[in-house]
Amino acid sequence: MLTQNKTFKISKNNKKCFNADYICFYLNKSLDNEKNHQEQQLWQIFQSAGLKPTAIVYDRGHYTVKLDRKQAIAKFIKHFPTTFHAKFDEGSNTGSAFINLVSLSYSNAAGCDWLRQLVFAQHLHNILLRSGVVCSVACGDVTISDLIHKCLHEEPFTYTAPSSELRLRLSTCNHVEVLDDHSWNVQFPETLSIQGNSLNKWRLVEDSGIFRQLCILLSSTKTVCYHILSPSQSYQHQIMLVIFDLLTDGLAEKQQVLEVGSVKLSPPGTLKTLTESRWEYLKKSSEEKYGTAVHEGQFWSERIAELALASLKFELLSRSPKQTASLATDWEKGSDIKIGSFVLYNCSRLATLFKNFEQQVKDGVYPALPALEDVDLSLLKSEDEWGLVFHYVGVYPQLVQELSISVTEEATLCSAQLSQVVKLLHSLSRDLSTYYSRTHILGESRAHLMPTMMARLWLLKLVQRILIDGLSLVSIQAFESM
Repeated sequence: MLTQNKTFKISKNNKKCFNADYICFYLNKSLDNEKNHQEQQLWQIFQSAGLKPTAIVYDRGHYTVKLDRKQAIAKFIKHFPTTFHAKFDEGSNTGSAFINLVSLSYSNAAGCDWLRQLVFAQHLHNILLRSGVVCSVACGDVTISDLIHKCLHEEPFTYTAPSSELRLRLSTCNHVEVLDDHSWNVQFPETLSIQGNSLNKWRLVEDSGIFRQLCILLSSTKTVCYHILSPSQSYQHQIMLVIFDLLTDGLAEKQQVLEVGSVKLSPPGTLKTLTESRWEYLKKSSEEKYGTAVHEGQFWSERIAELALASLKFELLSRSPKQTASLATDWEKGSDIKIGSFVLYNCSRLATLFKNFEQQVKDGVYPALPALEDVDLSLLKSEDEWGLVFHYVGVYPQLVQELSISVTEEATLCSAQLSQVVKLLHSLSRDLSTYYSRTHILGESRAHLMPTMMARLWLLKLVQRILIDGLSLVSIQAFESM
């Protein structure tokens, strides 16, 4: 896909684009009198991206562009495997960092809000690993997955880092007055203004969240830290970073902060009532499909638990981090409850399709899937196929690359679009379901039908890779059958 720049903003819009391919370039008003120059720029942008426009039309402040679809489909599909490996390689080391779960230093590491912080932290952790960043979590030998398990089962967990390094720095810092073994006065060089409050000093005590946070930061050998916290913790966290800056001569500049909004349940409830609601819905759905077998054995119990967690992850990640996540406690009233299982169902649907195809190949019904370069992609002609290529195959590699850049290079994590992956997976699953219901993929074994079938199988193979990779970024295991 094309990359946005300061002059042109790319967006998909099939309602306003007459006879065009969903692309609108909304231009700066200051450039309205330079339409000829802008049109030439558009042609150059597309050609440099390896795409061939067939028409560019100016209309009321924006351009609509019609692509040569045959050429564009071949471009996006054949380019996808290369970008998939090159941009998503975990082997390239681009730095090191650690994730600091601020709530562990306070008394509110429990409930729905804590679960949402953990889910975003896990997603961020996976993106950093994908970006080549060696990333650890500041909670000892416990992983984020372990913490999610403990949270769901209401198992308390605390983490305290050694305090020796902090005590040494406090005793030698010119801005710190030692009161006793358990308290210190920190004098700020300049008056601080934090959330409307003016501060000249802060009394630091041993039994406080700020003290425990400073211990965690000073015990890490990594200088870049990603702090996951709730908005209510922001005030003290800003104070903590100022003190950390005084003690380390400027290392606070390498701190990234991600505020994760609260979870609002309607009607009011607890994390336990929320998880039980998801469990009840998924168990009922499984019973409708598989009958009494659902009540037998550990397999179904574990499978429903995995589906319930996947459902919660999609619900908690589908809104931007800072927004409040409003969830329905009653599964019959929740519109987003089915999203996670719907995505997993479509992923398993493709796994079943390819399993059946491979069996038919072994039985001699179909020839083996040819190499991509030997497939006639011009046979992908339907609007549904164009939508899958244009909206997903052409978009996903760039989306993850831009997400990686936003979490590793942006000044603040607030600008990172950490909800985009689950939104794309949901949208892709809807469009895939529509396409699958309209199109018969494994047809009769006739020679003249094979080229179209092979082109469609390759398209769905790439769609399957997007689904599996996207699910891995939110630590959800794709199922081979559902």
